[in-house]
Amino acid sequence: MARLCQQLRIRPIVNAMVRWDPTQCKVSPGTLVVALIVNLLLDREPLYKVKEFYRQRDLGLLFEEPVDVEALNDDALGRALDRLAEIDLPQLLQTVGLSAVHLGEMEVRAPCTPTPPPSRSTASLSRQRVTGSSSRHTRAKSW
Repeated sequence: MARLCQQLRIRPIVNAMVRWDPTQCKVSPGTLVVALIVNLLLDREPLYKVKEFYRQRDLGLLFEEPVDVEALNDDALGRALDRLAEIDLPQLLQTVGLSAVHLGEMEVRAPCTPTPPPSRSTASLSRQRVTGSSSRHTRAKSW
């Protein structure tokens, strides 16, 4: 999963789109988002347990930057989610999707648009006969 996130360039895309200060953060928001994605897809731990999930993993293999497991705490993950909430999420998804297209992982096709129902002329509507009523006043009582 982490390798797929690297191929899709999620970390640099998120880092470019969110507001953050590299001098203030131990781990970039993009890396924190990747950590959340990997956790969500593999174990679905709540935010306060994500750090424990990564204690059992080789962080050097998972992330593109050095990460101390203590930096994957719920406060840091929550701040990353707050930063995501400030940006245009459809634009983020579109950018990651285009990254997948460039990888050759996806085939691009025209979107499927539903065809409108055939229109009925007023003449055909007037020829229809009403065969019954579903009004509650005309139905037989069932009690």
